[in-house]
Amino acid sequence: MALKWACVDFLHSVIRVEASDWQGKLGPTKTGRARNIPMTQELRAALEKHRRHSSESEFVFCNSDGKPLRFTQIKRPLYAACRAAGLPEVQWHVFRHSFASQLVMEGVNLKAVQELLGHRSFNMTLRYSHLAPNVLSEAVETLTAASERAKAAPSLKVIEGTA
Repeated sequence: MALKWACVDFLHSVIRVEASDWQGKLGPTKTGRARNIPMTQELRAALEKHRRHSSESEFVFCNSDGKPLRFTQIKRPLYAACRAAGLPEVQWHVFRHSFASQLVMEGVNLKAVQELLGHRSFNMTLRYSHLAPNVLSEAVETLTAASERAKAAPSLKVIEGTA
């Protein structure tokens, strides 16, 4: 909610997270450190379109008067979307957990996940990196696949006295 257009770098496809909004007060991030988040092509296109159709506010997400949105304004649409999808209501923060978990399940290095989330502590990143129930079963099944590949691979024979 504190994201400003000055922190959206379309040239390098990066968003610089350097501020947060906590209970309507703008300030530094929780850790006090800024971080760069790469944009996907899809996000970049969506933000470019949003920029063309948005007000002249310095804030990316704002009211028509240019002032930043408040938490009460962004939670109602989220709750409505959850109800429409037949899902339980969730808070916006749950998407940080989902982001971290999905990265981990796709094999992204935990250090990269830590940097993307902006955590100082590796333990905090681990708290965000929940695994889906099937991930452990799939991990064990990789051994079965490896065993099958080994069985299918031709064996080499070493014959003494030949060069």
